[in-house]
Amino acid sequence: MKTLSLIIVLIAVFAFAVVGCKKGGGGATPEDAVKGMFEAAKAKNWEKAVSYVDVEGMVAAMKKQMDKMPEEMKKEMEKTLDVKAMREKMIEEMKKDEEKNELVSFKIIEVKDKKDSSATVVVETVEGKDKKTKTDEIPVVKVGGKWMVGMPEMPEMPEMPDMPDTEMPETPVVEENNDKGTEE
Repeated sequence: MKTLSLIIVLIAVFAFAVVGCKKGGGGATPEDAVKGMFEAAKAKNWEKAVSYVDVEGMVAAMKKQMDKMPEEMKKEMEKTLDVKAMREKMIEEMKKDEEKNELVSFKIIEVKDKKDSSATVVVETVEGKDKKTKTDEIPVVKVGGKWMVGMPEMPEMPEMPDMPDTEMPETPVVEENNDKGTEE
C-alpha cells in the first residue's frame, strides 16, 4: 500500500512539473507578467517572452468563437488552432516584428480595471531606429495563480448559417473590340 501511495505521489509531482514547465512564465502581479514579457522581448528571448502569454486561453477563446461558424469553415480553422502551433507562430511573428520595431525601452505607466482574475496594464514603449514612442493597453489574466498576458474579451460572434454547396455562376467574358476602323 505504501508503494502504491508513493507511486501516486511521484506521478502527481511529475505531472505538476511537466505542466509547470510547459506553462512557464507568468508573474506574481499583472505588472510582473508584462515586465517579464517585455524584458524577454528586449533580450530577444522569444520563447521566454511567449511563456508570459496565456496561449492556451487564447486558443480556447478562439475555439469558443468557432462554435458559431459553419461546419466547413470550422474544420479548416481547427487545423490551425493548436497551442504548440500558436506558440510557434507568435515566436515567428515577434522575430519578424523585431526587425522593423526593435524594442528600445518600456515603462509601465499604470494598472487599470484590476479584478480578481483580470487587469489591463498600460505600457509606454520606445521602438525602432527612429525611437517612436507609443502607449499600449495590455490585457492580463490570472491563470493557475499566475498573471499572464492574455487576450482582450472578444465580442460574441453571431451565429453564421451553413453555406450551401453551390457553384458560383460563370461570369461571361466580354471581349473588347479594339478595331477603331482603319483607313485604306
